[in-house]
Amino acid sequence: MKLGFTVAYIIVSVALIIFLVRAVFQKRKNAKYIKWVMGFACLSVWTSILQLVTKQEMIANLAFGLFFVSIDWLLLAIVGFCDNYCEMHIERYLKPWILIAVSAVDSVQLLLNPWLHHAYRMELVTRGKECYWVYDAMGAFQIHLLWSYVLVALMAGMLIIKTAKVPMMYRAKYRNILLILCLVVLMDALHLILGTAVDFSVLGFPLAAIAVYYYAVEFIPRALVDKTLGLAVDEMLDGVIIADAENRAIYANDCVKEMLSLDLADADHFGENFEAWCRQHYQSPDENFIYDWTCEQKNGDKKYLKVHYRRLLDEKKMYVGCYLNIQERTEEIQTLLEERYAATHDFLTGLYNRSYFYKQAERCLRLHPEERYLMICSDIRNFKMINEVFGTKVADQLLVDMAEAIRSQTIGGEVYGRLVNDRFALLMRKRDYREMKFIVKSAEFMKIANDVSYPIKIYLGVYEIDDPSIPVSMMCDRALMAVSTIKGDYQKQIAYYDENLRYHMMQEQELAAGLDRAIRDGELELYIQPQFTADGRCLGGEGLVRWNHPTRGLLLPGAFIECFERNGMIVKLDLHVWELACRLLREWKDKGFEDRYISVNISPKDFFFVDIFKEFMALVTRYGISPHNLKLEITETAIITDLPKQLALIKKLRDAGFVVEMDDFGSGYSSLNMLKDIRVDMLKIDMEFLRQSENEGRSRTILKTVVALSKELGMPVITEGVETKDHVDFLTQIGCDIFQGFFFARPMKVADYEEKYLSQAKE
Repeated sequence: MKLGFTVAYIIVSVALIIFLVRAVFQKRKNAKYIKWVMGFACLSVWTSILQLVTKQEMIANLAFGLFFVSIDWLLLAIVGFCDNYCEMHIERYLKPWILIAVSAVDSVQLLLNPWLHHAYRMELVTRGKECYWVYDAMGAFQIHLLWSYVLVALMAGMLIIKTAKVPMMYRAKYRNILLILCLVVLMDALHLILGTAVDFSVLGFPLAAIAVYYYAVEFIPRALVDKTLGLAVDEMLDGVIIADAENRAIYANDCVKEMLSLDLADADHFGENFEAWCRQHYQSPDENFIYDWTCEQKNGDKKYLKVHYRRLLDEKKMYVGCYLNIQERTEEIQTLLEERYAATHDFLTGLYNRSYFYKQAERCLRLHPEERYLMICSDIRNFKMINEVFGTKVADQLLVDMAEAIRSQTIGGEVYGRLVNDRFALLMRKRDYREMKFIVKSAEFMKIANDVSYPIKIYLGVYEIDDPSIPVSMMCDRALMAVSTIKGDYQKQIAYYDENLRYHMMQEQELAAGLDRAIRDGELELYIQPQFTADGRCLGGEGLVRWNHPTRGLLLPGAFIECFERNGMIVKLDLHVWELACRLLREWKDKGFEDRYISVNISPKDFFFVDIFKEFMALVTRYGISPHNLKLEITETAIITDLPKQLALIKKLRDAGFVVEMDDFGSGYSSLNMLKDIRVDMLKIDMEFLRQSENEGRSRTILKTVVALSKELGMPVITEGVETKDHVDFLTQIGCDIFQGFFFARPMKVADYEEKYLSQAKE
């Protein structure tokens, strides 16, 4: 008999281990309790095997103690399982730590028995030809028995209550666990009463654990399946999903699996997913409904489905499950939507097209006459150039990103669309407009293509609508008119339409129209602003331009340079100024002043529209001058747009003998990178760097460090904007080499420069 019990225990132990492994991979909410039940059931069997095979009293004593402890924790794990399984929430009445504490105390006193002999005594008895260890219970053992029966009573109470509450077809899953627990208690009682050598109730506890696993994980009431499947067959249209009262999917046909891309793992989470779906689509799972659902698949495609939801009730009107009947209408709906979309939306960005934007904007203004609205239009700087240089794919993506940025800035109630090319429009309430919000968002754009970074400049024009009756197209024209006043401006991003705007635009149009005439008739005159050493010796100067306008008189660069930078005509102006400078250098050479130089500016747009190296080489060849006498001023902004290409160009120019200066150093956003990566001959720093700072001392320290750093790199420093003796003293002290500014001389006519500085040098 001893061998028979040992073999039975081993078989049960193997079965428990199998169920324990299966429980580990379960993701149900009560999975942790099932794992604990299986684990402690295994421990009770193993200690029982040890009781049978050992011949040493101390080991037998410890084995019995561990067995009783495992029963304590097995029962406690089943209590936790029953609480979760039956949804009793006993923690509201009895704190879990109390149950754990009492079990822990009982475990300690049982484990101390081999030394204290206070709970039970060991005795070796003979049954037939076999010897068995048995225990003789003492006073402290009654604590263990009492606590065990308390835990059993808790389980039984919860199972009895749940069995009474659930529909008839669900009662078996609770009732059968209760019956097995009662059987285990009966077996244990018979063992105590009959005094058997082997506690055959040991087999009952593993059976209870296996029953817990089966009814919690595997058991499905067949009556429910039969009933719901029958109803589904009667009313099925296309896809069908059937769920039980706990909202676990118990059936899904092949059609719906394919339709919704479902797998077996989705069945366990159907309840959570369906409740979340109902909340998202404003449907109640407590009522039958029919809903037109747009479903997005994993591959991004959309399906259009009609969902029929029906709750299933038993004869007592108790909820026993539900089913979903799903009909696909994708082809029908897509055809309709595509036709509607093509007529109203821009194909690339998905925004309203121009005609539909006009229509919706007009409707919005008509429906909200009490609101003040703004019309905001955007334009991307040099978009045509971006399209040509980086390709249509990059340009199209930029437009898509622009559309997404507009969407992200809206809060509801706005109307927006793409007008044409890179122009977008947004109608929004004036009270919702925040200028800084648009500035920050537009500053985030940076396109990268073919290892080229190009900062995207987005201009915005704002027109406050004071007359909603005028056509929306005219509102957009006024906003775009505001944009045109700042195009090419690197500082401004937003312009507002006002009464003076049209007048200024007319003036700019007049300037643009007169540039060709000004070049032809010699209205553009070269001025020189001298550059000096600290001891007052003039080395050369910067070539600047003035316009002797026939009707407006002498125009300074501020009156026309920004206009030409915006409209792209700066390239034509620069080419003419370079020509004037080279012509003047040739005249100086003929007069014997080959040591004097003129520095000329290269605008950022020049890099994209002309071959700079070719142009300058042609000029110095044509006029027979040394490239060393023509200094080229390049800004950080122009270099950073296409760094590898510009580095190669700068090297090529320097190798040819030109002196390359980095103009406006420190005004950009990448100056340290410039020093590290770009080899130029000189740095040119504007003293405006000090005047714009609130902390002049801090700015002076930074300027001193930059000058010292440039010296270490072998680059002399030219400082422009020097206006006071204090500036000269400070700059001389920190090591500046060449100075330019009003303190020394203002920009002057060529004749005045030659008379004042070349004549002195000749003398």
